[in-house]
Amino acid sequence: MENLELLHKERVEVNKQHAKRMGQNSKDWEDNFNFAMKALIESHATVPTSCWICRKLVNCNYIRCSTCVKVFCSYCDIDFHTTTTLHNRDVMQNLNVIKLKAKEFWDFPKDVVIVKEVSVPCFVPLECVGCNSKNTLNIEPSNKNCEFHKEPRLASMSDYVISGLWPGSPTRSCTLFSKSLLVQWFHLKHKTPSTAATKYVEVLEKCQMNREE
Repeated sequence: MENLELLHKERVEVNKQHAKRMGQNSKDWEDNFNFAMKALIESHATVPTSCWICRKLVNCNYIRCSTCVKVFCSYCDIDFHTTTTLHNRDVMQNLNVIKLKAKEFWDFPKDVVIVKEVSVPCFVPLECVGCNSKNTLNIEPSNKNCEFHKEPRLASMSDYVISGLWPGSPTRSCTLFSKSLLVQWFHLKHKTPSTAATKYVEVLEKCQMNREE
């Protein structure tokens, strides 16, 4: 009984300390609300910077990738993100911010958004199964092209799985799910059994809509 009472007192003390910390944290945010809002507004500002790849100075119409946490000029963004897809990218203009989808890129000379084919981010196999040559495969949109015999090699289920992607069907790869998304859904369903898969999909769709607004 004494041990139980001692354990209860310790838990009560821990809860009090936690409540005190949370109260102080809430007060700190209230006291610094204007500072936080100023930082949020400034995060959307277009400021002179340099491209992460070519180091060229860019004043506006550059691409800021929040996934890479890097800045790209329009040319380097095309070179980099046609093979490194599914990143959250914004075109930073003087007066507004344009959110780019996976296939969208900024055409600097024409000052417009253009659409390009992009490749699924996968590990490149060492050997081509068509000609058994090594180190000749390059990632291209929708497939892997062999430099040796110039023929495409479609990605297999093993290529997708080892790259952290799971096809929606074992016989078709028109829909791919990231491993991290499936793990998140597994734990969410385990901790909150009443959560329906359809509602989870709706949440994902809503998040994507907010991203594109």
